[in-house]
Amino acid sequence: MAQDMDVAWPSRLTGTLLGVVIHFVCVANAQLPAQYTLSPTKEQIHPMQDDASLNEVKFVGEKNGWAVGDRGTVWKSTDGGQSWNLIPTVADVSDYSFQSVCFLTDQVGWIAGGTIDPVSGQTRGLVLKTQDGGKSWSIVASQQLNYVNTIRFFDFDHGIVVGERSIDAPAGIFATEDSGQNWTAVNATSNARWNDGAFFDMRNGLVVGPLGQQSILANGTLTFGNATSSHLQSLNDINIDSNGNAWLAGDGGLVLSSSNRGVSWEIPESDLPREFKKFTDFQGVAQLDSKIWIVGSPGSVVWHSPDAGKSWTPQATNDTTPLTSVHFVNETDGVAVGVLGRISRTTDGGETWYPVRGADRRVASWSIHAYTSRTPIEFLNRWSGESGYRTATTILTRSDVGPDAHADDFSNLRLKHAVLKSGGNTSEIQWSLPLEIPGLKSSQPDLIKEWTSIHDQQLPQIVLGSLVARIRTYRPDMILLDEAPKEDATTELLQNAIMTAIQQAADPSRYPEHRLAGLPVWQVKKVVMQRAPGSQGHFTQDAFEVLPNLGTTLDIASANAKSLLETTRTSQPHPVSYDVIWSASDSGNSRSSLFGDLQIPIGTAARRELPAVRKEIVDELIAQSQHRRHISSVSQHAIQSETSGGQLIGQLGSMMRPLTKEQAARQLADLALEFRRNGEWDLAEQVYAQLLQDYSSEPCARQSILWLIPFWTSSELGWQRLKSISAEDVTASTDRSIFRANFQYLSELSERLTTPESIEEDLTLLQNPSTQTSQPRVPTIGNSPMAVLGNSDRGRQDQMRQVRWQELAGTVSEAAIQSSPQLNSVDDLQFTLAALYRKTSKNKKADAIYNRYLQRLNPDDPWYVAAQGEASLLKRGAISPKPMLNCKLTSFPPVLDGDLTDACWSEAMEVPLDSSHEAEAFIGTEGQSRGRPRSSQLRPIAFFSHDEEYFYFAIRIPKHPEIPYAETQSAGRPRDGSLERFDRISIQIDTDRDYSTFYEFEVDQRGWTRERCWEDLGFDPNWFVATSQDSESWSVEAAIPLEELAPPELTFGQTWAVGVTRIVPAKQVQTWTGAGGEIPLAPRFGLMNLISAPVTN
Repeated sequence: MAQDMDVAWPSRLTGTLLGVVIHFVCVANAQLPAQYTLSPTKEQIHPMQDDASLNEVKFVGEKNGWAVGDRGTVWKSTDGGQSWNLIPTVADVSDYSFQSVCFLTDQVGWIAGGTIDPVSGQTRGLVLKTQDGGKSWSIVASQQLNYVNTIRFFDFDHGIVVGERSIDAPAGIFATEDSGQNWTAVNATSNARWNDGAFFDMRNGLVVGPLGQQSILANGTLTFGNATSSHLQSLNDINIDSNGNAWLAGDGGLVLSSSNRGVSWEIPESDLPREFKKFTDFQGVAQLDSKIWIVGSPGSVVWHSPDAGKSWTPQATNDTTPLTSVHFVNETDGVAVGVLGRISRTTDGGETWYPVRGADRRVASWSIHAYTSRTPIEFLNRWSGESGYRTATTILTRSDVGPDAHADDFSNLRLKHAVLKSGGNTSEIQWSLPLEIPGLKSSQPDLIKEWTSIHDQQLPQIVLGSLVARIRTYRPDMILLDEAPKEDATTELLQNAIMTAIQQAADPSRYPEHRLAGLPVWQVKKVVMQRAPGSQGHFTQDAFEVLPNLGTTLDIASANAKSLLETTRTSQPHPVSYDVIWSASDSGNSRSSLFGDLQIPIGTAARRELPAVRKEIVDELIAQSQHRRHISSVSQHAIQSETSGGQLIGQLGSMMRPLTKEQAARQLADLALEFRRNGEWDLAEQVYAQLLQDYSSEPCARQSILWLIPFWTSSELGWQRLKSISAEDVTASTDRSIFRANFQYLSELSERLTTPESIEEDLTLLQNPSTQTSQPRVPTIGNSPMAVLGNSDRGRQDQMRQVRWQELAGTVSEAAIQSSPQLNSVDDLQFTLAALYRKTSKNKKADAIYNRYLQRLNPDDPWYVAAQGEASLLKRGAISPKPMLNCKLTSFPPVLDGDLTDACWSEAMEVPLDSSHEAEAFIGTEGQSRGRPRSSQLRPIAFFSHDEEYFYFAIRIPKHPEIPYAETQSAGRPRDGSLERFDRISIQIDTDRDYSTFYEFEVDQRGWTRERCWEDLGFDPNWFVATSQDSESWSVEAAIPLEELAPPELTFGQTWAVGVTRIVPAKQVQTWTGAGGEIPLAPRFGLMNLISAPVTN
């Protein structure tokens, strides 16, 4: 836990935080950040727009066409697609990807797309309109939209957008009746994400999306249909004509048609050959009467049917670069667009395609990794962003399915924008290799068995064929792989497959179907391995390397990209090492550099042009880099010292002075992260406070709010901090006589915090308790106030700490949300604030947050479920719609031997664990389990009880027949041991129901344990565990002192949120309420009442 500071610390920190609050309020009330007030511009086009991937092409008439894509790129043609001009739109759109375009006339049209907000991590949409053929553009949406994938207008006023979901639009669809000035969410019965939509009018149409999902919009309401394909395949594009004939295209060469407006779907009369589907993913479809054209990856062919799917012909394009969209203005004239800025045109119905832009481009490097967390951000920034080498990035497994899918939300968009931010060109997450079960990635036999089952016993052919096809499509000189960490079977397996694919890609005899699809053989020249952190390689990238073309240093450029990829930053800048592990020529030159021996000139097929560099900027960057290197060295020394952290913080202001705001903010953010990793919470708090005060407009400063608010408000962490302080020099006791006075004071104080003056007055009072004439005011823990009395001035200051934390959290959060509205869509932040309002008796504010979720989210959303439960608890006598159990006070504590025959368990309610991800087993009345035989041994059964000192739990778990079980270990068990390879259970306890911070206690079948409190892996409570096993099952009994969790005197009568999970590695996940797997899904926790009435024997 954090070390205690000297007596002057509260004054220093309060003063700093006071400045933060006042500054934040002023900033919030002044104006919105620049990104929300974009204005038209004629900026110089950046070279990166030249090879930006294009996502959609549309024509209005036969001459005027528009193609839109990544990095805010818009191209216009006025001659039927023969030539294209780059069109500037508005300022600050380089971080946006335009996904869709719609023009009603040659003058009036809209383009739409989105980005990932660097502060909240949420998607953000953008709609632009022109009324003069693209000479000027305006932002038309008056409120924040989701990421938009499709925009369609039916006249000058009525239109619809389709895309990602949010609280305001859980169905991911908005409609407008005033040309886009205002948008209304479309009604729906479930949550969804959509890739595309096709419409008859504003109230009727079809939408398609990930996981094979398709739905019908009928009379303004979205009616969800059944998945039209494998649950893994994404439906990427849909086209429908006025007669109701519809076509859709998706992953795995999927093509489906409908003749009844999408009510039912079927495979065309003549399907594509099966051997082509193994390496083909479709992205776009066009139709004119009975003529159909479909494009995708590889882009070497356009699949054409002249007779509504009765027959198919591959039309050669003579360019392998993937295509994303196709549009025909008549039966002969069409245009297709794709990655690397490719535009191709035909004038004979597709029999002949010729390049218009981006002819024969390819990538210099293809990065292939097992997980999105391994995305080589530093490599991409250094070699693609800075040096202009064109790159592609592929993640070979997906984690957006299974019990932990909730932790992988928007992973495809996060990856896309992180790669684009790093200067990369294109990215993808392969759809066909899911990691659905925790532990699967560490077990090669289970991995092969699972994937072989998914692919009908054809795993080697499909995986290798797909990898070979990708090599022949992207045609890279270099392939970048990861070093496989210990027990990472997935990376090791895929590495072996890739090395085999490299050899086969150069062999003309392998995969003849590729040749029929226009894919030539290709020889990769070298393979580079990115070493694991801490490992040394032949080549090392310095984190502080100056990147002149980008005008920054490697660590800052990488941090900006990682903020889009990671929901929470987990690592500081560090050198990255590489080794050349294979070379086709095997010459010394090929291993002496990464790119030098490849001889790829600037402005050629695999390398873009570079902007001019100003020498004075380079000199300044070098000086700043050297200074930052010195700061990092000093910081590391201070962090490693037990006494220098506070001294370092006092010098930060002067140390940051020579740096730019972006550099200084990043330096402070990295320092705070290091303090967090070392458990120095108070020092991290102070650094974040200075970051907010001095650099509040920087994204990393606003990101710190997402840590500070739960840090200030968490009852779990707050109790641990107060215990740490109390153990030093404070005597804790409760005094019921001051409960009411202090509770009233908190309510009054909360209402007064409306101006900077009142904030300053109250915080001054808090930091100087000796000036008060009444009893000390006290913090609140959970749902009840707690009095903590001390004998010293220091003790009286500590008594007020939690009051200060709560009030600062409330005030800073309101200002932050006002300046960054996307924070309204951060679910765990919203529920943290609701819990804070409950603690400070602002139940109406808490209720408003819950009602917002109940009104706007649909019943299948976990946060809707959490809001239902909380809303019922705020209303006396209401029946909880969430799973709920009573944890009774027992007079007969168990003997911890793993036997589960004690009286307290016979009287406790049964809590069955189910394999369904949506499990919601309601625990009813006492009579539901009393006097009945125990439930089936096919699923685990948990029990809970407590007395005045301990919280008890016990679980009996049937053994899984496909895994071995180790001996029970009763002595010499390590703390925080490695449990991943063993059958284990996890109990999560959220004492204040903020669904953000909670305790987690894990026990495996050996009796080994692991604990954490929020992100504190060093949480080391005193608790007691016993396990036992027989041939059919194993069981665990545990006792946790209540004082390790919350103030024991105030525990009775409280309601906790609780999760119970059993994980059989690589085999199975069972939970009480469907609350995730290895990564708990807190809003799906069940509710537990701690009953004060004792059980009688």
